[in-house]
Amino acid sequence: MLYYQIDKELNWYSTSSAIEYVESYKEKRFSVLPQEFINTKVLNLLNSLGINIEGLKAYFFVVPPKYTGLIHIDSVEENHALWALNWAWGSSSHAVEWFNVTGNTRDELTGFGENLPYKSYVESNRELIDSVMIKETKPTLLKPGIPHRITNFSNSIRWSVSIRDINFSINTKYPWSLLQQKLEENNNECNFIHH
Repeated sequence: MLYYQIDKELNWYSTSSAIEYVESYKEKRFSVLPQEFINTKVLNLLNSLGINIEGLKAYFFVVPPKYTGLIHIDSVEENHALWALNWAWGSSSHAVEWFNVTGNTRDELTGFGENLPYKSYVESNRELIDSVMIKETKPTLLKPGIPHRITNFSNSIRWSVSIRDINFSINTKYPWSLLQQKLEENNNECNFIHH
């Protein structure tokens, strides 16, 4: 299971000024506390899944037009228990793509002020195993510990927001397996479709 996508409308932002702020920001990556920008319905959903929102951050990413990112994992340990709740907007055609990968790796830093680590795959043999188009109004809960990349096929900028554990901690108290269990227990309320 690589992702769940909610099957009902649920915007990420608390007000339209949050979108304006993000789209005017000069950095390609930055982060805020979720309480600053994120819709209270989203925070309530996370609370209903047993997640303490005090331990989370909202990370924003900008992907230029016609761009294919590096295949990478968030953090440096493959197949870890982390999760990310994502929305994306601006681009009409884009995807998160997951791969089976063999080849050389390189440890890097995200460029956020926190200098969070990740691992990229260089000159690798790869096989596409799944992909999803992240939506603007329907959040997607996904696994960032499987090799993946972001591709923007359109001529427009792709903005995205990703709510995650504040330290990308591999030893998170809220691992993917626990969230998966909670989602399946509460599926009538959450309407998450899994893949």
